[in-house]
Amino acid sequence: MLSENGRTTNMGSQSLVSEDLGVERSTSQPALVVLSAQYQASLEESIQEHSKLIKSNSTQIGEIAYTLCNQRERLPVKSFAVILDSENFEFSPLLDQKEAPDITMIFTGQGTQWVGMAKE
Repeated sequence: MLSENGRTTNMGSQSLVSEDLGVERSTSQPALVVLSAQYQASLEESIQEHSKLIKSNSTQIGEIAYTLCNQRERLPVKSFAVILDSENFEFSPLLDQKEAPDITMIFTGQGTQWVGMAKE
């Protein structure tokens, strides 16, 4: 069931996305499913549970992928799967990102730079 504002609502372990958000419902397009957790054991369990969910809800892969990519917190241990078919997919090896990458400066390309800016 959808909420009054047309966004999402939680139905047990799955969430649905409303029609007005423009989520593509075609099963011929690949879906990127991203999972993350605080610990490797938690992510392994999450992969097992989400694999069952995807296999049992093959018509809702787009909604599941949308919810996992956009409505969840990003935690340090990550995995992903590109899903074309709800029966034949595999999650990537676990990636444990202990620290945030060192970023010194980001140039956005939006006209905020000037000649000699890095010299200052």
